[in-house]
Amino acid sequence: MEIRVHGNGAHLLYKIDLDNDAESAALLKRILKTIDQRFTDATVLVDKKVFNASRIWKLYGSIAKKGDDMPDRPHRRAFVIETPEASL
Repeated sequence: MEIRVHGNGAHLLYKIDLDNDAESAALLKRILKTIDQRFTDATVLVDKKVFNASRIWKLYGSIAKKGDDMPDRPHRRAFVIETPEASL
């Protein structure tokens, strides 16, 4: 699977059915740690802070304006590059 990136990052979105409690947060924290150990390198950085259900998600279509608008890191619109076919 190829992941195409726009701007300063990309993400994968998965639907999960877990309670919003300490046990679920601990499980997700362990999963993200494992993914980080497997995939983080000089090019890729896995954000391990997103185990917390209250983390703010970037709304597709909104403008990303974190920091100053610079030629090498311009403010840009968040958008979906591709989505998988619906599964049953």
